[in-house]
Amino acid sequence: HLPSLADSKPAMDRRTLLRGAVGLGGTAAVALVCGRLALGPHPFADYATRPGETARVTLADGSRVELSTATAIDVDFSAGRRRLRLLGGEAWFQPAMADIRPFVVEAAGGWIAAGEGALAAAMEADGARVAVTAKTARVGLGQSATTVQEGYGLSYGRAGLQRPRLLSEESLAWRDGRLVFVNEPLRRVAAAL
Repeated sequence: HLPSLADSKPAMDRRTLLRGAVGLGGTAAVALVCGRLALGPHPFADYATRPGETARVTLADGSRVELSTATAIDVDFSAGRRRLRLLGGEAWFQPAMADIRPFVVEAAGGWIAAGEGALAAAMEADGARVAVTAKTARVGLGQSATTVQEGYGLSYGRAGLQRPRLLSEESLAWRDGRLVFVNEPLRRVAAAL
């Protein structure tokens, strides 16, 4: 793992960048925005890692997030909720229990409410994959929702919510700096590498 980002702030707040771009006017604003877009697929993410890089982040409420390689998240905390959006990649989330606001992770058109638990979410080509590592989480897509217990996970996407299944030891190997593939299609292995 690379050094922790726990005490750092996001590289650049997208709202600050846009306000600055509007203030600069015309050509300078276009150059600034184009330069930022050239930096990666999620240039306005609150937190992001590059390929081969991982990071650990402590959010303003004390929640912990671990970002896998090539991962981006947005954080949106308000008076009534804590919402995070997984824009790409894979991340593990442990909400701060002292904060009673709902903690919800949105990914691939669905949502995961962590409650008092911890979970990982990963974007996939046709949806998302969820792994619950502590207590329970509620997972929803469209009008369907289900509760997933600790040690179980599920996928969702075009085919809807899949049934929860027991997690394998390899499902979160990235948190230990390892990649493990068992009976995976070559395209998924190549994408991960």
